[in-house]
Amino acid sequence: MYPSVDLTLESNGRFFTQVFRLNPGSNLEDIRWRLSGAREISLDPEGSLVLSLDACRLVFERPYAYQISDVSTEIVPARFRHLGDQVLSFSTEPFDSARPLFLTLRVLEDRSSCFQEPEYGKDLVLV
Repeated sequence: MYPSVDLTLESNGRFFTQVFRLNPGSNLEDIRWRLSGAREISLDPEGSLVLSLDACRLVFERPYAYQISDVSTEIVPARFRHLGDQVLSFSTEPFDSARPLFLTLRVLEDRSSCFQEPEYGKDLVLV
């Protein structure tokens, strides 16, 4: 998907999670979403991403980033960056670029209301 970046998608049937693994040498700035089809894109006070679609609303929790060392898991503060023109990226506080960085995105809202009917969510494209 992106150079030196692996993506894992997880779902429990109602919610889904995306986990990006940025391997050493990869660039967080390369990960960008073009949210074609969203009527409105906003960030709430907690840093969550709110997408208003025609039939529903999706809320992505503020990104959670971490690195694993030999003895612990270290949290790396992360946030969405709205670049305008329906384009999003991510930023973090400095981290050890010699170790993989994991960036986790989770949908907070029940997505079934967005994708239950065939026409719901059809215009939302993450590129």
